[in-house]
Amino acid sequence: FLLASSYVQALSLGKMTTHSGLNQPFEAEIMLHSVAKGELDGIKVNIASAEAFKRANIDRPFILTRLNFETIAKENGQNIIRVTSRNAIPEPYLNFLLEVSGPRERVLKEYAVLLDVPR
Repeated sequence: FLLASSYVQALSLGKMTTHSGLNQPFEAEIMLHSVAKGELDGIKVNIASAEAFKRANIDRPFILTRLNFETIAKENGQNIIRVTSRNAIPEPYLNFLLEVSGPRERVLKEYAVLLDVPR
């Protein structure tokens, strides 16, 4: 008998690249790793619950509820989470806990962002 095992990689989040500055609508990308083809639509991204923030000893300011998340497959084959806001972010520092849920798992990761004054 030939035994085949399927190797399942764990969903993981990479670094965040910010494309906006202080007092501008927020725009950033987070690398999304180990998502099988066809599973991107099943990925849910949100700010973590108030309870998760409390357990992680992180403040959860109201401004975080204004962030929007979208999963995108880029032309180069990379999967990302696009993070945006409609309104300008007046806070120079954002610290948040992101929750990403897939078909088989859930990942929490903390991100800290220092927004510079635009040039």
